[in-house]
Amino acid sequence: MIDYRGMIVIQGDLFMSSDNGKILFPVERPSRGFRVAAMEKVGAEYRGVYDTMIGKIIKMPIDDKELVKNTRLKHISIPEVVLNEMAVMSDAARGQFNKVSLSQGKGFYLVDRELSQRLNGRLPRIEFDGTTYLVDIKRNEFRGITRPGARLQLQPESPWQQTLQLYDQEGKIFRNINTLNPSQDHHLKVVTLPAVGQFDIVGMAQLSELSGTSLVCDFPLKPDPSQIKVQTVQEYLGQLERIREERKEKERIINNVEKKLLKQARKKGLKR
Repeated sequence: MIDYRGMIVIQGDLFMSSDNGKILFPVERPSRGFRVAAMEKVGAEYRGVYDTMIGKIIKMPIDDKELVKNTRLKHISIPEVVLNEMAVMSDAARGQFNKVSLSQGKGFYLVDRELSQRLNGRLPRIEFDGTTYLVDIKRNEFRGITRPGARLQLQPESPWQQTLQLYDQEGKIFRNINTLNPSQDHHLKVVTLPAVGQFDIVGMAQLSELSGTSLVCDFPLKPDPSQIKVQTVQEYLGQLERIREERKEKERIINNVEKKLLKQARKKGLKR
């Protein structure tokens, strides 16, 4: 097991530091290290542009149009205190800096205990209706920890797409949405799961044959159970009906517009 704490992820690439944070070098390509002095010092931060293809810092300034055109070039902005103390700071401090970096798009992520454990294979956990589940994106399933028999086998598209499940509140088990019987299943809930990759961005990256740290600078690491939407069967059916009615209304409007355009075209034709 490798302890990755004290390392830093820069736009998806994992870096180690030396000389009190003055030199950074990528774990997978240690010969391509660079001095922090290559970045521009602005106030209490070091700023630069990172070339994700070659793992190299490009000196500022660079035209914003070039950044838009060349997607492999990305801004980074790292506080000086982070570079100086990242090897010894507490996980609580790392968490605060990571929160700011994610919200403001600064392009870095300090490796804390949670990310280090995930990179060593520990699966993320998520709680639903009092049961804690392991999120196993590789096997495409949720496995109960507090209730070992609880298990949800996900659909093949679940890592990338929102999916629906039925949940039996009495038995605390998931069922296939196709078994829904509105007249009998009053104790069932309709559960909308977001793309399961959102619950495990490390596993999602690895499933896509990318580095496990590829997404941590852009998406939250910790699973957010509030993304799971729960409805009664009647609420779900009512939502479907509203969607159908909205679709019909849109089709009616489109048909009316087409008829008007066709009528206008015919009038013009007659005038000619």
